[in-house]
Amino acid sequence: KTGAAFCADVKPAALLESLKDSGEFADLLVSRIPAGFPVREILESCDGIWKLYIFNLNSKNPVFKLDIPDKNSTVFDIFALLTRRPKVETRLILPGFGVVKKSEKRVIFYIGQDCEKLSAKLPEKAVSPQKPVLLTGFPEKAVFFGFMDTKRFPEELNGFELGGVRMPSLVEDKFPAAAAITRLPEKNGYLMVENGSSSILSSDLSLLLEVVVPFLKNVKIPTAKAEKNGSRVKAAENMPDGKKECRCAGILTEAAKYSKDTPSGFYLFKDGVLLPADSEKYDVAFFTADGVFCRYLPLIIAKPHKNGFCSVAGENGISSYQLAKPESFRRIIGFLHTVYKFDENIFRQLIELAERFDRKKGGENDR
Repeated sequence: KTGAAFCADVKPAALLESLKDSGEFADLLVSRIPAGFPVREILESCDGIWKLYIFNLNSKNPVFKLDIPDKNSTVFDIFALLTRRPKVETRLILPGFGVVKKSEKRVIFYIGQDCEKLSAKLPEKAVSPQKPVLLTGFPEKAVFFGFMDTKRFPEELNGFELGGVRMPSLVEDKFPAAAAITRLPEKNGYLMVENGSSSILSSDLSLLLEVVVPFLKNVKIPTAKAEKNGSRVKAAENMPDGKKECRCAGILTEAAKYSKDTPSGFYLFKDGVLLPADSEKYDVAFFTADGVFCRYLPLIIAKPHKNGFCSVAGENGISSYQLAKPESFRRIIGFLHTVYKFDENIFRQLIELAERFDRKKGGENDR
């Protein structure tokens, strides 16, 4: 039976355009690809709806079905060539892997023992019995849809290692879950719906912060070990210690005293008085939203550190966060949205303020 199913509208050919702006990384990647390998043809052939199913999870050997576009049969033909069966018509058996099968303008990978047979027995509408509950408020069209029934996952997946990296548990929630992401009109971001609750994601960046970061923060990466010559690998530096190097606690405590009557903008403390400042020389940035109430407002953000920032959110007290490239206020607001789940109207106002502040700082946001 199906333990999880995911479906996404994937545009792999867009990677080629993105790599043009990747400098040395693009050159390095290209140097690793064998001459004559049809990269563009493969990516263009795979453009469309990708589907992944995970089932038979009551065993210790879960099986996977990956169904992807293959408009020109490029992917299937490459596998046929690699297995020295270039004249095969529709089906390849790969020992130790599974089955690769051509189906109209798609290619299906059956990964795991008896995956193909098990897949054939699946009902066409696996989530229909729970549809009234699981799909409440879902959009008619989406760029991503996911379903997961964690009751079907074995206890062995209660935290597991993948390539030496400890992955977070997949079986904490005992109830089925469904999620969908759809693009808002005029490229205004995304709407994400999960089991009836929804939130607005302002952009690709907030999509990353809302969906990917909450998962990645639970991934445990092994600590660097000492090198053979006795010197130690220097781990990534944490944000400055609030008691030793970081002055934010004192500054934010003082700034909070002015929170009720201070409009949005940059401010500097001088002789114990809070004064308006420019975008270069400031101590704190005030974020307020008009016409709405939120217990996390006003939001006061101290001048970011090298790899993190500190803030006061309403009466929530001072918080410190680690964040790569925190010089972008838009990036900071997107991150804080994953923490506080701002109302849509409030979030939009905060993002607009962040964009305005970033423009004042020279337009370096999101780099």
